[in-house]
Amino acid sequence: MLTCAVLTALGLLALVRVDGPRAAAPANRGTLLSAGSVDGGASPGAGPPEPVLPLFPTTSMSIRGVSTTTARSPGSAASARAADAKVDLPAPGTYTYAVDGNEEITGGGRRALPPTMTLLAHRGAGIASDEIALDMKFSDQHVETEVVSLRPDRLGLRSETMNAKFGLVTRASQASYNPVIARAALPFGANAVRSGATEARDGGGALLRVEDWKVTDVASRSTGWEVVLERTSRPGAVEQLRETRRGWFDITRGTWTTWETHLHTERTNGVKIAYDLNYTATLTGFTPA
Repeated sequence: MLTCAVLTALGLLALVRVDGPRAAAPANRGTLLSAGSVDGGASPGAGPPEPVLPLFPTTSMSIRGVSTTTARSPGSAASARAADAKVDLPAPGTYTYAVDGNEEITGGGRRALPPTMTLLAHRGAGIASDEIALDMKFSDQHVETEVVSLRPDRLGLRSETMNAKFGLVTRASQASYNPVIARAALPFGANAVRSGATEARDGGGALLRVEDWKVTDVASRSTGWEVVLERTSRPGAVEQLRETRRGWFDITRGTWTTWETHLHTERTNGVKIAYDLNYTATLTGFTPA
């Protein structure tokens, strides 16, 4: 029995770098809307049951194909004016978000996220003029970085990294996306949709997975444009990923006032390691750079 325990500990140490998610969702998050649906009364903070991550057909998508559909609600003058407004990236500075959620990893257990997250928006080496880097610090044990871009047809995710430590187990990931994954369809319009397929590659250029994704601008709300993003990796990849994200984007401030994420990843390296991340983040403050 002692030998088995030693071998088990060594197995976890060998898997110190992993990628994977999906834990119990925070109790106070809002109802997840399926992409393309419109709920005139939805608002951040409403609080229903655990959503089922929707999947969508992927067989007809090409690796680099992107389709576009835009359909504005008739008679929505306010939505039309909002859609025509100039969209910009977040201003450089420090954003503070209130957080409610948790994360979990195989072999490392489950834990609640700290109640506050800071997001530093900045530009620097390797960041193009139409991009900005977002460094998110949930705690000393959980940090993330995203590089987001502003394209004519989308607000996009160009790359992301994560490092979440659970004692001897760490979820460490790095991925660059080509083409960029849409985080919102531009110009904003009720039921505007972008969908496509993206290659995710690690820092050395190796293919991690191919993701099919779809983003829908649901409707303009008092808290910003409500947007739903669905991502799912194709079978047979080195790692599997599935994410549903719903957020509210404030055009006047160029940032998300609230978003909720439900993420699950898996990676097999002798033993399957799963990682789950579920939380809601709400903007509470901003200090310009």
